[in-house]
Amino acid sequence: MKHFYYVTIIFLFFISSLHADNHLTKKGYVVAFLDIQNKEIMSQYRKHVKPIVQEYRGKLLAASPPDFKEGYIAGLAAIIEFPSFDDAKKWYDSEENQYAKIIRDKGVKTILLILEGK
Repeated sequence: MKHFYYVTIIFLFFISSLHADNHLTKKGYVVAFLDIQNKEIMSQYRKHVKPIVQEYRGKLLAASPPDFKEGYIAGLAAIIEFPSFDDAKKWYDSEENQYAKIIRDKGVKTILLILEGK
């Protein structure tokens, strides 16, 4: 009987660790390609978007012209990490970000996607 309890505890621990790796705890990543047509607009956008990303607990991991090995997209590439996929979506859909997007779209052609981490 004693072994049954040990096996049960180990099994429950195993199940809880599987559950801990679910959709809610996987990080979210925003990947953006920014073809800057107007540097002044981009400067305004940066001022607006930085505090919004921080508010949603995002962290800029990389931003630079990419070293393309295959294919091509003009401009800069950026990667922003969020604590979860849902946090990344909430940031993108937020009223504040949508306002910043209006500013950005006046002078920056953008391809943006949200990925779920592993």
